Amino acid sequence: MIYSIHPACALYPDMLEGEFYELLTSMQTHGFDSRFPVIVHGGMILDGRHREKAARAAGVEAVYHEWSPETEGDDPASFIARANCRRSLTPSQRAMVAQKLAAMLKGDKAVERAAKVVGVSPRAVYQAQAVQKASPEIAEQVRAGKTTVSAAARKVKSPPPPPPDEDQVIEDQTGRVVPESLEQLFCDGRLSHLCTKLTQAESDAKDLAVQKIGVRLNLQAIHAEILSAKRLVANAAPFAVCPYPHVPNQKCKACDDHGWLTELAWKAVPTEIKGAAK
Repeated sequence: MIYSIHPACALYPDMLEGEFYELLTSMQTHGFDSRFPVIVHGGMILDGRHREKAARAAGVEAVYHEWSPETEGDDPASFIARANCRRSLTPSQRAMVAQKLAAMLKGDKAVERAAKVVGVSPRAVYQAQAVQKASPEIAEQVRAGKTTVSAAARKVKSPPPPPPDEDQVIEDQTGRVVPESLEQLFCDGRLSHLCTKLTQAESDAKDLAVQKIGVRLNLQAIHAEILSAKRLVANAAPFAVCPYPHVPNQKCKACDDHGWLTELAWKAVPTEIKGAAK
């Protein structure tokens, strides 16, 4: 059966040529990995279009799995967005995806829901919508990673996004409102996705350990190293807005003028400073 590409799946850019070559080479050597089937629904591919393309080119049989809300949850468009969170896209590229995804989602607060699924702020999605409407050419530059959505919005002189309602306010892990300049950073989910990749790497090691090629793998050591790596990644993520007042021409020793703290840095903040910041 020939499957078409779901419109939401087509929102995401094609895999880089080098990445596709690696995928193709892997399939030619090892065949199709059944742990990562091509997800289909209604005669369309929701996730795995590059895996199917590589399988055809390699002359191997792809494994398909029918999407259903009972097992995968969400609607097809939201599922596709979640499945593609692992793609190495910039926040601005994800905002461009979200603005089209919002048009596909049914129900209220489509922009806010699309922003949450893709991992950007609603403000960025509104900017992406304005850029797309004002100049499709500049929108393509954002999709290609050649400029940011905020810079593009300034170039097309987009109107300011609507004032955020209570559901749109971005808060840090302490409950403080995140300033506009840091919204994208706090919504960026790539560090959490990196932790997911590390978990998958450990799972792959376990699978290899039962095969001849992996008989010498030390799973206990691998588990310890990956656990350590996941802690390092988690401890690098934005946790709280810096509570210290920033003085011009004087570098903040707590946040190095980044404007945010990791969880470990937040724990070192004196209680009286934390209290005053609320």
